[in-house]
Amino acid sequence: MYAQDRNLTIQREVTATLGVEVGYVGLKATHLQLTQNINQPFVSDGFYGSTKPFPTLSLDSPEIPAQCLPPNPVCGLNNINQVNSGGNSNYNALWATLTKHISHGLEFLATYTYSKSLDYNSLSTGETYVIQNAYNLRGRFSLP
Repeated sequence: MYAQDRNLTIQREVTATLGVEVGYVGLKATHLQLTQNINQPFVSDGFYGSTKPFPTLSLDSPEIPAQCLPPNPVCGLNNINQVNSGGNSNYNALWATLTKHISHGLEFLATYTYSKSLDYNSLSTGETYVIQNAYNLRGRFSLP
């Protein structure tokens, strides 16, 4: 994972008792950890079908459980969750501050911030949230 950040702040004295400060902050993180179900049913016409990429294990698989060996029925596979580093995030913020010195040390301060954060997965410490559609990561790139 790596992150790129940037910021810019401009501060001006409008009058002897009035100051304005405007700033921008941005952050882009790449290769964030996320979990994908790589055995998710295929999507067709906007709906999940019943066909999965890996419906069963091969009988020569070293991982096959004993209850799935002949003469027992073939065991179907459900979710196969894969942790990878395919996530990205993007944060941008603009803020403004107005400072008015009134008298005898009294000061009035007003601040406003506008920000927006977009990402695939807001979890940052390896929690087990699985991406909703493993075949379309960009479809999940949204507001957290």
